[in-house]
Amino acid sequence: MLECVWERGFRKVIIESDNLEAIRILNGNSCALAGHGLVSTILNYMSRACTVVFQHVGRNGNRIADWLAAFNRDDRSGLFQFHEALIEVLNLLQQDVMGV
Repeated sequence: MLECVWERGFRKVIIESDNLEAIRILNGNSCALAGHGLVSTILNYMSRACTVVFQHVGRNGNRIADWLAAFNRDDRSGLFQFHEALIEVLNLLQQDVMGV
């Protein structure tokens, strides 16, 4: 994901996750998985001339991300790119705006 962000020229990014331990690891507040290949790759992107902030958000606080994760859960084909919002995403966004 960070590779796509980098290739598109974004240099200030906020990444939210409901996985608190992953956020702790990436923010340097946990030694778990130190030296792991994926963690090293992420840290490499963070060391480039860009700002990446990792924030913990509960599942209810980001239902669109939760829905998208579930959308791809059984498909192992890799990265999905959407060029327009899916109706399901628009519905969740509308619910968020209304405070549902």
